This record gives sequence, C-alpha cells and structure tokens, in this order.
Amino acid sequence: MSIQSQPTSFESDRFIEVDTRFGSQMVDQSRVLSFPQGLPGLEDLHAFALFHDENNSNVFYLQSLEDADIRLPVISPENFQVDYHLTLTDEEISHLELADPQELAIMVTVARTGDAASDVKANFNAPIILNTRSRVGLQKILRQTSGSVVLQAH
Repeated sequence: MSIQSQPTSFESDRFIEVDTRFGSQMVDQSRVLSFPQGLPGLEDLHAFALFHDENNSNVFYLQSLEDADIRLPVISPENFQVDYHLTLTDEEISHLELADPQELAIMVTVARTGDAASDVKANFNAPIILNTRSRVGLQKILRQTSGSVVLQAH
C-alpha cells in the first residue's frame, strides 16, 4: 500500500489522518470523495478515499474515512475489457454536479471467489459513479428485468 509522506507544518491543515486497514494514512482533504447519500447498506458513511496496493495497480480500495473496517475493492470495467455504458437520470446528473460526461469515472466492486488470481467476480449491476472534478459519487443500482450476464476474466 502506498503511504503518503508526512506533510510539512505549513501543509498540515490540508491533510487528515485516517485509520484504515492499511494502517494510519495521511489523506489530502482535496482527495476526499463525498457520497452524500452514502452507499447501499452504508447510508451513514459519506466520506471515502481511494487507495491502491503498489503491487496491483488495477485494484483500488474505496476506504471509508469514517469507519476503518469498511473498504470496498473496486476496479474499472475496462480492466475486464468491458466497454460499459449506462444512462444517468436528470436527478443523478444533478446529484453528481456533472457538467461534462468526460468528468465521469465508473468503477465496479469486485470479490474474490476462489484462490486463483482469476477467481474474481465483478458487480456490474451496481456501478459506483464518480465525478472526478467535484469528487462527488453515488452507487447506481441497475434494475435487471430478466436474464443474466456472466463475465469471467482469464
């Protein structure tokens, strides 16, 4: 896990110390991600930061800054070679403070389903959507009417 160096005294107001599963981390307040509505099942948690393991730059961890025990492994759909498109409602666009679609980043949560590195399952039915400019996010629950899609990484 990459750990930021300690800030100098004139920078210390910009950083907050966060206890995480990775140990104590210094997070620049300008890097905090805000989820005003929380995430499904985590509605009381609103501030998160992204961390990644230096040994695996594909997987990031969406770490709660309010509860050190909450971290979600996330990955870009592109890492699964998926060209992922979705439609946002006017309410979601407003919530994200979105002015330009180029400001969007889409991530999906992942879970290991076995011991092999390729035993990974991604949740494409509930993408996490971030506005990279405003640093506001939401998790969109896609309502699937029928059928299923299974993607396996090899």
